[in-house]
Amino acid sequence: MYSSMREVKKAVDKNHGFLTISMGHLRDIYGASCLKRLIIEGISDDLHTHGLAHYPATLPNDQSAQARIYIQDSYIGKIIDAVLNIHENNDAVLRRTATREEAKLLKQIRDIVGSYD
Repeated sequence: MYSSMREVKKAVDKNHGFLTISMGHLRDIYGASCLKRLIIEGISDDLHTHGLAHYPATLPNDQSAQARIYIQDSYIGKIIDAVLNIHENNDAVLRRTATREEAKLLKQIRDIVGSYD
């Protein structure tokens, strides 16, 4: 699938800023044979080096477990961080997101209704 973190980054870019991948695949990309603490920390550091963040915050040591990889400073990254980190400022991010989605939905409805005029 992916042979390097650079390829993972490209895939994240192509998938609207996030991607779910198995820990076994991340381990293989990293070039390790097991998922011990130092390997997991190395994978996390490597992702951060490429501008990527992950959920869960502490990557699991089970090769079949999934991790969500996302671009830290992207719109989707801000939404993910806002959901995961409870704070008033993050509530504002979520409200703006909801308002933005409502506006898009309203525009789609207007476009559909307008096409019948």
